[in-house]
Amino acid sequence: MSRQKTSRRFAWGVPTLASLLLACSSSGSDRAPLTPEAELPASYALAWRAWYEDVGESELWEEWRPRVRQDEGLADFFTDNLILVMVKHYDFADMSRRGELPGLFERAQRELLYLEHSSAPKLVELVFVGDPVVSRLSGDLLLEMDEPRWTLPVALRLESPVIEDRRRAAEWLGALPYAGQAEDQVWQLLGGAALEDESWVVRAQAVLAVGDRSLATGSLDRARPILSLALSDPEEVVVKSACRGLSTNGDQRAVPAVINLLDRLERSNGEPLLALEGQRCLEQLSGLDGIRSSTQWRDWWSENRP
Repeated sequence: MSRQKTSRRFAWGVPTLASLLLACSSSGSDRAPLTPEAELPASYALAWRAWYEDVGESELWEEWRPRVRQDEGLADFFTDNLILVMVKHYDFADMSRRGELPGLFERAQRELLYLEHSSAPKLVELVFVGDPVVSRLSGDLLLEMDEPRWTLPVALRLESPVIEDRRRAAEWLGALPYAGQAEDQVWQLLGGAALEDESWVVRAQAVLAVGDRSLATGSLDRARPILSLALSDPEEVVVKSACRGLSTNGDQRAVPAVINLLDRLERSNGEPLLALEGQRCLEQLSGLDGIRSSTQWRDWWSENRP
């Protein structure tokens, strides 16, 4: 058997890892459900013991760290078990306090960031597992990595048949970094979800993400047509999300679209709370206060447009 196959058998696929995470979060054991050390290659057992028993003063783990990162099998093995440790010790009682040495939770996070090439693909997958704690911890680490190449794999989940997968993908895209050459594809997927997804929950989340992402990446021209069209969505919550997205990014060139929304609501005696959301959006974009009719807003815009 080749060395690669020998080392690989001690790392798990994401479905197995997800199952272990659920068992780990409900287990009373202090230590993650590792492969018994007696069954591990000697180098794996020594490296893991060096990390697990390091309390901040040992030079042994610092010698092992670069070796683990360079060895694909070891890096995968550590990634799986560090994720298990992180989830197991995600408890305020286990977290270190100011002035204390980092505990297992913080140490596991530190090494997962160091092993990004191995950990990030699995963290992307774990964002979409059912457990909300696992999802949140995985997504938070991806944000801390701030690496463009992990944004597109999350965006591709907007094509998932599972509604909650699409909603979570939209939520994280509001915060994940600029995707470099893949940014056009990210916006295409996000815009499609905001305007065309069959679930209003996904559309509402995607619309919020459009506002957040446009502000974070300087993409007002990408966001404006999406948010303006979302103002015509049949679901009130999506329209409110569009108003909030426009308020967030502060793009005054979207003012006419919001005025059109108010005009439609006035003509149809539409939902007053929705009209109030539109008024707030216009106040935020204009810097004015006080409720005005759509006609008054049009007059103001004709005199003050940038």
